[in-house]
Amino acid sequence: FHSMMLHISLFVFNLFLPCYPLDGGRILADSLLMARFGAEKAAKTVVAVSIPIAILLFIIGVLLFTNGNAMAVLTICVSLWLGSQIRTLWQMVHDETVERHPLFANAKQWEENAPKPHPSTSADPNLTDTPTMTVIPV
Repeated sequence: FHSMMLHISLFVFNLFLPCYPLDGGRILADSLLMARFGAEKAAKTVVAVSIPIAILLFIIGVLLFTNGNAMAVLTICVSLWLGSQIRTLWQMVHDETVERHPLFANAKQWEENAPKPHPSTSADPNLTDTPTMTVIPV
């Protein structure tokens, strides 16, 4: 039972925590790229979301350790690893080389293959494809 709970906890931690380089952070980055944020803006957003999460995990680890939980060392180590990976991504953003990062290497393809706006939305604002509703008095 404990092994199963550990695996479920790791699954939730990895997938649903939007912190780079966890899977949740990668999902966040891909979602931003799909929304046409562009590589640099998406990377900056991922860094901005990930930093507070890594800091919070570090604080939680320290608090747990000071309360006598020896396993908190693992939480502290994970938060430091996250911080290291986030720092590397931030450095690439700062150096304007984020397109070389594997996570953002295909950002141009996302932008090129993104669906174009429907012609009726960009042409005449008075034209609409929205059906109208007729109210019939009873």
